Amino acid sequence: MNVSAVILAAGNSSRMGTEKLLLEIDGRSLLHRAIAAVAAYPLVVVTSPHLRSAALAAGATHVVENAEPEQGMAHSARLADAAIGDRTSALLLLPADLPFLQPRHVEFVLEAAETSGAEVVRPVRKGVPGHPVFFGVPARHMLRLLPDGDTLRSIYQKMASGRCDVETDDDAYFLDVDTPEDFQACFK
Repeated sequence: MNVSAVILAAGNSSRMGTEKLLLEIDGRSLLHRAIAAVAAYPLVVVTSPHLRSAALAAGATHVVENAEPEQGMAHSARLADAAIGDRTSALLLLPADLPFLQPRHVEFVLEAAETSGAEVVRPVRKGVPGHPVFFGVPARHMLRLLPDGDTLRSIYQKMASGRCDVETDDDAYFLDVDTPEDFQACFK
């Protein structure tokens, strides 16, 4: 399957009170852990300007700076889409704050995409969506049309006949780090 991974890492960590993507678990930053989870695929990391060097140090080879993170996730996703020259590539999007996501979790979503033939695939637990989310080529085109401030959920809603929810109870798809309490929960 022709797929490029996109790590969204341009947020301002306002609820955390410090740059959360540099926080470490077992000696590796959240940013490094996200990059390692998708290292098998061509990768674009969308960061704020002050995280560029950290992304490169963590193994990213293609970093795109989002100088306007307040424009939202759709803006970051469009920046990544523009940076990926191969228009025949599907996208696998994930936020960088999923501390326990591993390559096997990525493969689970991609296998579901390949098996189902769906254009948008996401893990869910009892109806609650998680990450990463797969966007096939037609859904990727829709991504380019999203206005700033929109969420990627709107693509999922528009792709009613071409979407697939993959049920899982694995916390790695759902546990993200937004607050100091979230980070502390990683050690329990």
